[in-house]
Amino acid sequence: MTQALLREVNERIRGLNDDFSIFTGVMQIVCECGDPTCLQAITITPSEYEHLRSDPTWFAVIPGHAVAELEQIIATQPEYHVVQKRRAATAAQASGFNP
Repeated sequence: MTQALLREVNERIRGLNDDFSIFTGVMQIVCECGDPTCLQAITITPSEYEHLRSDPTWFAVIPGHAVAELEQIIATQPEYHVVQKRRAATAAQASGFNP
């Protein structure tokens, strides 16, 4: 799985999350790291998730899952980090290259 695919998974489960977040104030998403075997859950508020989605190069990952060569940590929360894809990595993904 790629980060883009995991983002799509998170978007599809968003409807369920929206329903539950009314009662809990939080929602669950799947870690958006580049590890195809990682399916760890991240607890995030709906507003944090909306902010994360505001830039297509931002992804939520479990602490320790960022790849320094491809991503820069731009924000940290206790349960997750927000990483931004570096330009070279973004260009490679756009061209279909997946290291």
